[in-house]
Amino acid sequence: MRSILAIAVFATWVLGLISCNLRRGIENYEANAQQLKSDLGFDHGSPYVTIDDNAQEVFTIESIANEGAFARSGVREGDIVMDVSIREFYDQLEAHRGGTYTFSVVEGGDGPALPNRTMRTISVTIPSKR
Repeated sequence: MRSILAIAVFATWVLGLISCNLRRGIENYEANAQQLKSDLGFDHGSPYVTIDDNAQEVFTIESIANEGAFARSGVREGDIVMDVSIREFYDQLEAHRGGTYTFSVVEGGDGPALPNRTMRTISVTIPSKR
């Protein structure tokens, strides 16, 4: 009986840590996303595209300001960001303030499986926080 209680206490503690980390991540995203979008000249989206006859939600760069850092780095509207979630992307952008962040994209829209599309590496210089 004691071992069941110990397991329950441990599980509750682990779930509490996960909840705190998730909440902290969401708060960081909300606090930083608008400023990053403005500083870098972009907005993101999460449209559904048809990939090999299946609808799939993807993380895209939806719009790019003509004179922004994303435009200068070669990002194109509709590009699909690979290997990170939206929240992780913003976390990485914020973590690289005053430096350069490198990420991968493929051409957006309907078409073949994402690994079968030509991947481009993007390096964007992120200004220091104002």
